[in-house]
Amino acid sequence: LPLIQLYHDIFGGDSDDPHCSPDEWTHRLKRPHATLIYTTPSLSVKKLQEGPPCDPQGFMFAYQTRHEEIGHDTCHIWLAGFAPSARGHGHFALMMREINDVARRAGIATLSVCTYPLRFSRMYTLLKKTGWQERKHMEGGKILLTKDTT
Repeated sequence: LPLIQLYHDIFGGDSDDPHCSPDEWTHRLKRPHATLIYTTPSLSVKKLQEGPPCDPQGFMFAYQTRHEEIGHDTCHIWLAGFAPSARGHGHFALMMREINDVARRAGIATLSVCTYPLRFSRMYTLLKKTGWQERKHMEGGKILLTKDTT
């Protein structure tokens, strides 16, 4: 999959990394309200179901889940990444609007994401600037954040 290759290009990873495993992606695509979207160089948002990606610039993979810390279902962004050349050009905002719409259509009132602020400081800063709230500090520096769908 070109999106798994994009993940690998952005984050690295080795054969033990479940984020690089086509089987893991296939398994997670079977979860309720699973959505895998990507952006193109022309800033359009596409869904994986529309056909194989051609030159994806960023991707976002989300599905419905329940965090015990929150107490209700969320649309959880499992993975998101952007090619360095795409950063700062609106790809994040476009995909976040699409994920928000998917969640609302499914009746899910909250988005969630986990990130590592020390490792992904730009992503963490962007999330905080766009209204995401910290919900739980987890081991290894990971933080769970949430945002209500609008």
